[in-house]
Amino acid sequence: MPVNYSNGFVSVGDLTVARPWVDLLERHGLTSLEALMSYDAASRLDKPGLPSWRERLRLELADGEGDVVTLFMKRYRRPPPGGRGPWWSGSAGHGTAWMEWRWIRAVAADGVDCVRPVAFGESMRGRRER
Repeated sequence: MPVNYSNGFVSVGDLTVARPWVDLLERHGLTSLEALMSYDAASRLDKPGLPSWRERLRLELADGEGDVVTLFMKRYRRPPPGGRGPWWSGSAGHGTAWMEWRWIRAVAADGVDCVRPVAFGESMRGRRER
């Protein structure tokens, strides 16, 4: 599905979503951080050495025309402070997912062919990710 990102991103519940994906996420009830964190119809993509607090998932969602759209999701569940890496500085008040969201958008904005972000959400308790 070709996606035009020129319309930017919008707030949907407690998520930031790329406009072209709003309808698909709404169709599947994936319009909150809680819904994404508890979504269990996805296939897990495990790999050796992946920390237990990181999940990679493959979602197959039917669009409004009966086609199946494949999306990939990363979930972070309470990552340890030391697991964030040296690139962490300058992100006070945000978590691991925000950092990845920020870098993906920056790389794409520079014209580098890379994954395109669909949605982002985070829940923080002080400086700690929930």
